[in-house]
Amino acid sequence: MKVLAGVDGGVPQADALRLAAQLAAVGGGSVIAVTTRPDAGSILDLADDQLRGVPHELRPVVGVPVHEALHELAEEIGADVLVIGSTHRGKIGRTLLGSTGESVLHGAPCPVAVAPRRYGHAQADVDPAHAFRRVAVAYDGLRESRAALAWAREVVERSGGSLTLLSVAEAGIELDPTLPALTTDEVLVPAARSRREELEAAVKALPDEIHAEGRVLEGPVAATLAEASADYDLLVAGSRGHGPIGQVLLGGVSRKLLHESRAPLVVVPRSAIEHAHDEHRSEEEPLEQPPPQNADTHPSARVAERVPPRFA
Repeated sequence: MKVLAGVDGGVPQADALRLAAQLAAVGGGSVIAVTTRPDAGSILDLADDQLRGVPHELRPVVGVPVHEALHELAEEIGADVLVIGSTHRGKIGRTLLGSTGESVLHGAPCPVAVAPRRYGHAQADVDPAHAFRRVAVAYDGLRESRAALAWAREVVERSGGSLTLLSVAEAGIELDPTLPALTTDEVLVPAARSRREELEAAVKALPDEIHAEGRVLEGPVAATLAEASADYDLLVAGSRGHGPIGQVLLGGVSRKLLHESRAPLVVVPRSAIEHAHDEHRSEEEPLEQPPPQNADTHPSARVAERVPPRFA
C-alpha cells in the first residue's frame, strides 16, 4: 500500500504519521511524507525521526499550494490513501479539519484518511500491524457506500480484524399531511427493517473468511455514526458529493463526520475500487439518490437492531 502523508511540522504531524504508519503496516507498504513549507528540511528531519522503523520516503515540494502538491503527487505515484491530521483547535480524540485540510480532501484523487487530534500520543504503544482490529463502514447500499465497503474489506483482509457495516434509519421523512399521523416507531421500524435486509445481503456477499456483522442504528445520520465510531479503530465512509468518479467530493454526512468522528476516518471516492466489484453496472447509469435526511429534528441516537455476525 502506497501511503502519502501531508506534514507541516505542527502538532498534527505526529497524528498523521502514526496513522500513515499503521495503514502502511497493514498494507505491507511504505509512507511518503510530503511538505510544502519553506522550512522543509527541519520538518522532514522530524518526520524521519517519527517514522523510524517504518519504510518511508521524504519529499519537499515548493512553489505550489499544499492541496495541489498532494493531489498531483497522489496521482503521480498511484497513492492508495492520502493521510492528514486534524486541526489543533479540535477536541482531543476527534477529527476536525481546518481550511487547509478541507482543501486537501476536496477533489482528492484517492481515499483520504484523517487522524483524530492527539492520535499519535494515544496510539504510541500500539503495534501498527494490529491497529485496526475493529473496522466499521458507513453503509446504505448506494454506490458510494459500496466503494467504501470495498476499501474497508481490503483493510480487514490484510489485518485479520472484524468488519461492521453501520446503517442508520432516521425519521426525517416528509409525510402527506392528509394522511393519519404516524408515530416515530411507525416510521422507524419499517426503515430499520429495510436497512437490516440491506445489511444482511451485504454481509452474506462477503467472503466466508471475513468476520462481519451489521448494525442498524437510529438517529441523525452523521451524529449517530460519529457516536458509534468510538467503538471502532477505523471508520470508512463514501464520498457522497456528485462529480468526477475518481475524486473525493464531500456530501453533508461525510462533511459532518469529518468534524465529529471519534475514530480515524477514511473518505473513499467513487472510483475503480467500486467499479471493479460491480462491472455489470454501467458508469453512465444515473447515481442513486440518498434517502431524505434531517439531522436536526430527530430524538437522540440509539441502537435499534443488530444483525447477527457471520463467522467463518
